Amino acid sequence: MINTENFSDKFQDIKKVNFHSYQDLRGSFLKIHESKELETVMPKIDEVYLSNSKKNVIRGIHFQKTPHQLSKLVTCISGKIMDLFIDLRKNSKYFGCFEMIELSESDKFSLLIPEGFGHGFSVLSDSATLLYCQTGSYERNYEDGIHPLSLDTDWCVDEAIISERDSKLPIFNNKDERFFL
Repeated sequence: MINTENFSDKFQDIKKVNFHSYQDLRGSFLKIHESKELETVMPKIDEVYLSNSKKNVIRGIHFQKTPHQLSKLVTCISGKIMDLFIDLRKNSKYFGCFEMIELSESDKFSLLIPEGFGHGFSVLSDSATLLYCQTGSYERNYEDGIHPLSLDTDWCVDEAIISERDSKLPIFNNKDERFFL
């Protein structure tokens, strides 16, 4: 049985999704998808991605604009990351606020990030592999992002490794309509 819990009082829409897990002397088993149960928190999955990154990499902060917003279910299947989400819902009292959570391969949960949020992460271990299940499809003409170093936060990396594309993303400004979802 899948169960969910709120991540924080501030962000009621961000959920920790706890899955069936089993561990014995052979290792562990984690069931992360069962249509009937998962539909209660994520009505459909349109695309699935596997991302592998090395230590000190920061990916994001990415989002897709209306009408192609995405929800993501993020699972760290190896290594350890610092996951960040930022509220970009235009009418939210928490617009521009963000939080971070450490995710690792030993966690028995995934993080559900609904539409209206930007998402990024940094890699804390030698490498990390993430599994993303998302609603909607990637739409190049609607993708956007925030320069990850423009937020006042500690990504917990020594020397940030950022893609050329992410280094050219705009600096976050809570009055800039590019960031309103």
